[in-house]
Amino acid sequence: MGITILATLTGWEAVDEVRGKLDARCEVDSDAQVVLIADGQADWPQELAIAVHRVGMALVKRNRERRITVRQAKKSLQSLVDTHLPPAPAGYDIVERECILCMARPRHIRFAWCDMSHSCVVWHTSFVHLH
Repeated sequence: MGITILATLTGWEAVDEVRGKLDARCEVDSDAQVVLIADGQADWPQELAIAVHRVGMALVKRNRERRITVRQAKKSLQSLVDTHLPPAPAGYDIVERECILCMARPRHIRFAWCDMSHSCVVWHTSFVHLH
């Protein structure tokens, strides 16, 4: 989960053959450096980028005893959403959907479109339109 958060923040791949692992590339010494590694196209607000970086790095600490739990990370991220994401306009219908990847499929096709459920069809359609 920590790598996913850091990849979301930076826009970088988890492993780069030249630059190495993402968590090592995200080890920075100051908040100013966090702002520099944040994906510029995402236009991260400085305060939010720093907070998201802290959560991501707390999940990838080498010493497992010093890592935060996923539950703690979720609580921190939810707090950030509550603080930084404006509420929906009054009268706006919000429909929450959860995309479920089929974990029964073999690993090599697990994250491909399996057409076994409506969720996969919705995901595939969205993915095709984005890429």
